[in-house]
Amino acid sequence: MAASDRFTANTTCYICFTVALAEGYVFDFDEGAVVYINGAETLVDSGYTQILTDNTLQCYTVDLIPEAAAGDVLIEEVKVNGFTLPQPGDTVSANLALLSLPEGANYYIYGWGWFDEDAKKTMSESDVFNADQTYSFGVRLKANAGYALTDDTDPFVNGGTDFVDYNYCCYYNSSGIYQIRTVAV
Repeated sequence: MAASDRFTANTTCYICFTVALAEGYVFDFDEGAVVYINGAETLVDSGYTQILTDNTLQCYTVDLIPEAAAGDVLIEEVKVNGFTLPQPGDTVSANLALLSLPEGANYYIYGWGWFDEDAKKTMSESDVFNADQTYSFGVRLKANAGYALTDDTDPFVNGGTDFVDYNYCCYYNSSGIYQIRTVAV
């Protein structure tokens, strides 16, 4: 993360830091080291704390999950409309032009695209759909300021869940992005 980046509500984060000792001191590989953060061991992930061969100690915290900012409204459901099945001969860009969100949505489309399941590749906007191929569609959403998406947000495509592939719908903790992916069509 850059210094200007902001934490997103319900985002899993951790901190990794390295400790170097003053000249003349060494870590005891046999005894190990106990790390305290704010006077306690509760924030330290001891499974990922290790003494390295260059006589430094690398330490990770347990997962830290910031809560929604005070006043942030959690978005319970997201809806994407205008999803249409690919037609042979259509380009990806023509198909994407129909995509929309409900009026007044407190989230926006951050990215989208079609995936060629047979070729195992993301399609470009100029690619053409073929009759003998299988495809899936993905759309990524981000919350507007003052709102937050979570793992508990329910996805809807064209007002229902028939096209939703729950195996690939998820909230990306590190970026605040909620992804909806369709079943293969």
